[in-house]
Amino acid sequence: MDESFKGFSLGAAKDDMKMGIKYFRDFKKIAFVSDKKWMNRTVMAFGFLIPGHVRTFKNKKLDDAIKWLLE
Repeated sequence: MDESFKGFSLGAAKDDMKMGIKYFRDFKKIAFVSDKKWMNRTVMAFGFLIPGHVRTFKNKKLDDAIKWLLE
């Protein structure tokens, strides 16, 4: 997420939750890309709840995130 991110809308959160529930066990890896420290920390704090591997990357490391997902 870049600096233009202002927050989640209720509709977006609902759609995200529905997709997450439907495909919960299908994700083998999740790469979260953001320069917002609080978001990266939150993702890592709750990553143990997700059955796949979770890593965070800064925006400038987007290519590394994609490479890791494709490994």
